[in-house]
Amino acid sequence: MLVHAAPALAQQDQGVVAGRVTDPSGGVVPGAHVAATAHNGSLVQTRTNGEGHYVLAPLVIGRYLITIEVSGFKRAVSELVEIHAGARVRLDVQLELGSLADTVSVRPPAPLLHTDTSSLTHAIGAEQIGQLPVNGRNFPQLAMLAAGVLPAFGHVDRESGFNAHGQWAVQNNFILDGVDNNSHIMGLQDRKAQVLVPNLDAVQEFQVQTSNYTAEFGRGSGAVVNVSIKSGTNAVHGTAHEFLRNDVFDARDPFDFFDRTGDGQPDPNALRQNQFGGTLGGPVRKNRTFYFGSLEATSTHTTENRLVTVPT
Repeated sequence: MLVHAAPALAQQDQGVVAGRVTDPSGGVVPGAHVAATAHNGSLVQTRTNGEGHYVLAPLVIGRYLITIEVSGFKRAVSELVEIHAGARVRLDVQLELGSLADTVSVRPPAPLLHTDTSSLTHAIGAEQIGQLPVNGRNFPQLAMLAAGVLPAFGHVDRESGFNAHGQWAVQNNFILDGVDNNSHIMGLQDRKAQVLVPNLDAVQEFQVQTSNYTAEFGRGSGAVVNVSIKSGTNAVHGTAHEFLRNDVFDARDPFDFFDRTGDGQPDPNALRQNQFGGTLGGPVRKNRTFYFGSLEATSTHTTENRLVTVPT
């Protein structure tokens, strides 16, 4: 007899929709068919138990249409429910008597207080990522949008270092699609705290948790940065980009006079930086299997001039 034990990992990059289905008198409705349909056509479905409760899981981040069907009642269809990483959305539905051919719209209530978790979380979605300016296309710079987060000036992690609620930047925990993405040698070559910094166009959303993390998070006392990568859809979509930085557009250091071109005028440090790449996603099997790929490269040519005073 061969026995194999495997660890059960927490669903750090997925969410859950749960609730209870009742009839007009408040009685429970067992055996009701509950389904969540994503924007890419993928479907997750279940049935209510004997007490009318249901759980739809796991759900990757995105927007879902929840439908509830049972004989003798009108078909209930919710408005789009938005799922974030680690989110648990409550959707209780009271069905109306009638035919399944009739449809009733259900609006999920906005909770005044999140009783399922005590963590302090700030989610930054694809719209903010795409519209806000980010120097170097490094998404962790947007973590400063969260309350209590400040840049870690003078820290070795020059690209994505930040302090959360006074904790040092080395205490931050980076997770990419549920996988540990921390560079434990602090990136000796590129000086980044992450092993892989994904293409900005490939990030669906990321969350910054700054306190009271749930049980699946640990490692440090700083912030938890939970990154989710985009997925393909039923249609082929892609992006392409090229970002240029050139010393022609740069201002010089007012305290540093360096004539690099020989024209008798001070010049800024030489800089030629190109960031280029793209993304591509589409279906392998419609409504079931999808692919998504991303590529980004950075080419930098620079010189640096420093003014140093030494005793003579």
